[in-house]
Amino acid sequence: MRKNTENIVLTAVLLILAAVVIAPVAVMLFLSLNDGSGFTLDGYKELFTAGGEYFFRFIRSMTIAFAVTAGQTAVSAAVGFLLGRFSFRGRLLLIALYSVVLFLPYSAVLLPNYMVIREM
Repeated sequence: MRKNTENIVLTAVLLILAAVVIAPVAVMLFLSLNDGSGFTLDGYKELFTAGGEYFFRFIRSMTIAFAVTAGQTAVSAAVGFLLGRFSFRGRLLLIALYSVVLFLPYSAVLLPNYMVIREM
């Protein structure tokens, strides 16, 4: 009986935390679709089809984000496999260094990533 109560409390806490995280996103989506007279996608249509360069900048940003994510995933998978499968001198140091690199905030490596990709 005690285990069941703990599960209910844990589920309730996690649902509340999920609502706290999701609510601002839902409100922003709701407000972006409301133009005062009802729900419409005209704002998004204008944003992507207007004469500005927003669409091209959006595509460029998505391309860079995809390239960085794919590269990070490939490197992390290979390093994880090698560090988990093989034993060698300096393995723990390499694990520590790689972990430190992964814990860096993205904003700290944003500009260097941009500069590297821009030069490609």
